[in-house]
This record gives sequence, structure tokens and C-alpha cells, in this order.
Amino acid sequence: MIKGNMIHLDFKLEPCDYRTTLYSMTFGVRKWRRIVILIVWLFSILGLALSLLRIITVSATMYTCFLLVSVIVFSAWISTEIAIFKYKKKYKKGINIKRRIILDDNKIVLKNRSTDDSESNSWDDVMRIKEIESYYIIGINQTDAIILPKKSISTESERQKIIGLFRSKMGNKFIEI
Repeated sequence: MIKGNMIHLDFKLEPCDYRTTLYSMTFGVRKWRRIVILIVWLFSILGLALSLLRIITVSATMYTCFLLVSVIVFSAWISTEIAIFKYKKKYKKGINIKRRIILDDNKIVLKNRSTDDSESNSWDDVMRIKEIESYYIIGINQTDAIILPKKSISTESERQKIIGLFRSKMGNKFIEI
């Protein structure tokens, strides 16, 4: 809803929304990047297994690379699944479900309507905004992001105003599909 110079967006962050955006942030926005990561991970596991079974002989450097890729990708996957599991538990309890984002020329305000907590960030604090298929991911810093589902945008004029605001405030740090 547009109120003067401000855009108010109310939505619920469903577990499937959280899962999709978390996987996009961890393993890449594009599906082909995720497939490449999966192929490299499988290749590393295969190389590691064949080396351990002494079917192939690899250098110590290659063995270390196989081991690192295998462990890092697996750890990223496990930590992502743990975060999703924790969110689902919160979702069942009704914590952090209802949200409101207020966008204006000066700042982004995220309000948690379930707990009445509020967080405000100026546009200068925002690192980047990524558009993916069904969401906008507003990266506040390396570890924090605001997930804005596109389904929360009710009209085309609202969508155009939001995109215009993102382009004007973020410049090349707004990454569109």
C-alpha cells in the first residue's frame, strides 16, 4: 500500500519462502550455479572415495582439495538445513511470522508485527538488493538480509515504484533478474 512517499508492505514469511531464499543466498541465485556446485561436490566425494579405496592415486594437494570441497559444501548444506528447521519451529509457535516493511526515500523499516520489534536501516547501510524469481533479498550486511516476497506487492504501480526506488537508491547494487 502506498501512503504518500512511503510504501507499506504486509506479509507473512512462510517456511517455503525462507527455505528458497536461504538456499539462494547460500548456493547462488541461479539454478545452474547450484547444479555446478552439486557436480563439483559429487566429483570431490568420488575423487576422495576412489583415493581412499586406492583405486586412483592423487597428489596430497588434490586430496586436500577433494577433502575441503567435500566438507565445506556439506557443512553449508547442514547449516542451511538447521536454520530452516529452527525457522519452522518458530513458525509453528507463531514467532516472527507477520512482518511489515516500510520503504521511503531515506530508509527501510522492518517491523515484526508478531512481537512489535522494529529495525530501521538507511539506504547507505544496505549492501545490495538481489531480485530472484519470487523475492527481493535486501542484504543489510554479510550476515543479515531482509526477505521481501513479491506476492506481498499487490499492484503493478506499487511494484514499479519499488523497483524505481531500488534503482535510484542502490544503483548497480540492485541486481535484477
